[in-house]
Amino acid sequence: MINQSCEILYRWRSVPSEKNLNGTVARPTPVHVWNAIEQALKTGNNGVHAPLDENPEIDAAPPPKLVFIAALVANAWFLGIRSFAYSPGVESTPKRFAKAFKRWPFFIALWVLAFVLLPASWVSATAILWAAWITYDVRATLDAMDVQVEIKAASASSK
Repeated sequence: MINQSCEILYRWRSVPSEKNLNGTVARPTPVHVWNAIEQALKTGNNGVHAPLDENPEIDAAPPPKLVFIAALVANAWFLGIRSFAYSPGVESTPKRFAKAFKRWPFFIALWVLAFVLLPASWVSATAILWAAWITYDVRATLDAMDVQVEIKAASASSK
């Protein structure tokens, strides 16, 4: 947040990692950010940028890894992995998490129905291939999460 004098009133950064599910969760709460901005406006920065908020009040702790992976799979309609990337105008991550999890009972019911109506060998082979594909995609995604690094810019320091 910047005031009319181009002074930064609030700063925070997210370094994507396994701890914050690659930046999906653990963001400062709006109330925390607004209180920090109001405090900066009251006290005045006198030409100095606000310090980096290293320990903000966060919106939500990350869910267990297995729950997160199940949500990513459901978010991609069980065809792979799709993140809950932020976009303006899109529902919040917790709402999208809940919506994705509602797909699991239907997905399981379809597999049960397939086993009842189709030859078990076909359905079993398909289930094994699907599990192999999802396992590959999950591993690739988790490996990509492990190589995230913090980017530090020289211009990001306070005046």
